[in-house]
Amino acid sequence: MYSVRSGGRAAQKPVEEAQISDTAVAAWEAQKEEAVERRILADAAVRSMGIVRFFLIERQEVLRVYLSILVAASDTRLSRSSEVFTAAESL
Repeated sequence: MYSVRSGGRAAQKPVEEAQISDTAVAAWEAQKEEAVERRILADAAVRSMGIVRFFLIERQEVLRVYLSILVAASDTRLSRSSEVFTAAESL
C-alpha cells in the first residue's frame, strides 16, 4: 500500500489498484495509437482510390479519342476504296 495526498489528507491506495489504472492507461493509449494508424491508412486508401479513378477516367478518354481516330481512318479508307471501285467500274 502507498499513500496519495488528496484534499490535504493522505489516502491509502492498494498497489494493485495503481497497477490496474496504469494498465488501463497503457491500453487506452495503445487503442488511441491504433485509431490514428487506422485513420492514416483509411486516408491513404481514399487517396489511392482517387488516383486510380483519375487514371481510369483519363484512360477512357484516351481510348475514346483513339477509337474516334480509328473510325475516321476506316471511314476514309472506305470512301477511298469506293472511289477506286467506282473508277474501276467506269473503265
